[in-house]
Amino acid sequence: MSRKKNELMDDKSEEKKLMELLEEGIPKISEKRKKELVAAAEKTISRTKPVSIRLQVKDLNAIQKKAGEVGIPYQTLINLLIRQYLQGKIQLTL
Repeated sequence: MSRKKNELMDDKSEEKKLMELLEEGIPKISEKRKKELVAAAEKTISRTKPVSIRLQVKDLNAIQKKAGEVGIPYQTLINLLIRQYLQGKIQLTL
């Protein structure tokens, strides 16, 4: 596994640890800090929207392989490709 992918996985595990601590009600976090964290989470959630898309199995496998080669999740790669297309950085040929 590539270093970048490990770092991303570590970030997720850190996120998981924080969620577990919050669920346990660790008193080290003040109410003010909890409110700040909730506001930050809500802001993040409001910037994204989950979507469903049907892909051919071979295309999904290929994008997952390419994502693995660069060490990022395949959903992130799809998101980057869409963003680059919308910004005119890549062209679509039909």
